[in-house]
Amino acid sequence: MAAKRRKASTPRKPAKPARPAKPARSAASKAVDEGDAKPGMPIEVAIAAVTALLLVVALVLVEVEKGKHYGTGMFSNMYEESSN
Repeated sequence: MAAKRRKASTPRKPAKPARPAKPARSAASKAVDEGDAKPGMPIEVAIAAVTALLLVVALVLVEVEKGKHYGTGMFSNMYEESSN
């Protein structure tokens, strides 16, 4: 069961006055701020480039392992000569 609310023993404080609004920036300062900020590479392009690089590295590593252990693939001749 919910408790009943008691009446306040002291009156409430008066509300604080609102703070004054900040003055709006001029159009000239906005143009300077926007012109100085040079955007970098978009995150989507960076992720795509890193993914492509990692896929190429993975392909080369798989081919090296195939050449080393099975004697096939792009690097098969390299390991045959060193084992003789």
